[in-house]
Amino acid sequence: MATDWAPILRAARRSAGLSLDALSARTNYSPSQLGHLETRRRRVRSEHVTAYETALGVSISPELHYVATILAATRRLEDKTSPGLVLPAVRGLVPVAETLSAEIGSEIHQYTGWLELVTGEQESADRSFDRAIELATEADAPDRLAHALSFKAYGLLEAGSTTDAGAYTDSALAVTTAHPLIRVYVQYQGARIKAVEGDRTGAIAQLREAGMATERITDVEPPDAAYWSDEATFALQRGRVLWLLGDESAARREVLAGLDAMSPCNRAASWAAKWRAVADGADVPA
Repeated sequence: MATDWAPILRAARRSAGLSLDALSARTNYSPSQLGHLETRRRRVRSEHVTAYETALGVSISPELHYVATILAATRRLEDKTSPGLVLPAVRGLVPVAETLSAEIGSEIHQYTGWLELVTGEQESADRSFDRAIELATEADAPDRLAHALSFKAYGLLEAGSTTDAGAYTDSALAVTTAHPLIRVYVQYQGARIKAVEGDRTGAIAQLREAGMATERITDVEPPDAAYWSDEATFALQRGRVLWLLGDESAARREVLAGLDAMSPCNRAASWAAKWRAVADGADVPA
């Protein structure tokens, strides 16, 4: 059976944290031509695979797609069950992923760190996030790096290390070539940190900056794991910051708007439970 290269090329590009426009700039193909290759509207030939490998700096194999497929299915399973149930399986992917590419290794470590964090394994999560940052840096993958730095900051913030969280958030924002929607998420995280620190002026300024950045983004392909970087999630983050700033009514409106904008799958996911509780009268998660 012939190899179906279209999803493999797409997985390789997204694992590298590149949009079609960004990959186009590294090849002799337009974004639409690359899109046709990745959606089976144009036959993939050996020279196309070579162009992807040269642009991404990796050797592309069907195994990359297999790991990406397993990862996507595991995320859906997590949404339907719980982080603790899928954590052992994700940890099992780590050695395979690192063997295939630094980019996908970074993604697996980041996801492992997230699962460890929400299941109470803070120290393990810190190590996983550190490895994700290391691999993303090695691979020169801006989306992966910004993601890993922001997740490290999130874990530190949850642990009460506000100053360190701010430093990692600043580092994530310094990755100027990361996907613009990822950068908006990081800006909202920065606003939360400033609100926790009691810097009302700084938090409001960061909220405005994130809002203006979102308005400037048009016709851009969403990043991988896009539910972290869509308008529904941004509304939740705005609600969180406004709650910390003492504007409880506006905070609730934002959270309820975010819940309404979510896909049914994301709204029903275990990670969204604390947000669903707001609709029943609970406090907005700070």
